[in-house]
Amino acid sequence: MDERSPGWYVDERGDLRWWDGQGWTGHVHTPSDVPEAGPGTPDAAASLPGSASGSAYGSTSAGVAVAERTAPAASPVRPQRPRWILWTVLVVVGLLVGVVVAVVVTLVSDAVRASEQERAAVAAVEGYDAAWGDADCARFEASTTAELRESLGYADCAVFVQDAEIFGETVQNYEQSVTTVTRRDDGTVAVRTEESYLNLVGVEGEALAEPEPFLLEYEYVVVPVGEQWLINDFYYPEDAQTP
Repeated sequence: MDERSPGWYVDERGDLRWWDGQGWTGHVHTPSDVPEAGPGTPDAAASLPGSASGSAYGSTSAGVAVAERTAPAASPVRPQRPRWILWTVLVVVGLLVGVVVAVVVTLVSDAVRASEQERAAVAAVEGYDAAWGDADCARFEASTTAELRESLGYADCAVFVQDAEIFGETVQNYEQSVTTVTRRDDGTVAVRTEESYLNLVGVEGEALAEPEPFLLEYEYVVVPVGEQWLINDFYYPEDAQTP
């Protein structure tokens, strides 16, 4: 038979229960209901585990034993996102921005270059027209390739000047307007024009009583030669060959 004196002890289930000297009672202790000493009741602090009567907790103080049993669990600490992830995201975003900027700059540069090349091609066509109107062989050569001049029979400046002067005497009000400018797959530029004038002579070379109006369309093929853009060929509309 258990001969312990009355007091608070840990029972078989691990609860702190009152032992009356002969058996367990229905009084179970929780951290908030430590009984105060009173008449007929042993001093609770003296009989708590860790008192002189001994305890299953093995603590040196009743207060410590209760504190160990009732201490609240620590709040979980929210894990922090590793900083390397943030730096990785920043680096990736920076690289993407750099790629986008590079692409935009390339596209803009290509557009500017294409625009400059197209303007140079148009300038060659306009120079060709002005050369015929002024019988200017130097300008004619500056706007055409040697291959074109050879094919037209104008390798000699004197021949060109003679024909240009005849042309100026037989037409009036010659006007040229550019209608389209197209970059072709082979790297050349096609410039289409409408050219109008009044013809002053007939097929036999006779002077016409009334000038005869003409409206023609041409497509000039302008090619890069070094840093210049020169006319290398031209067609009537029905013969135009734009790739």
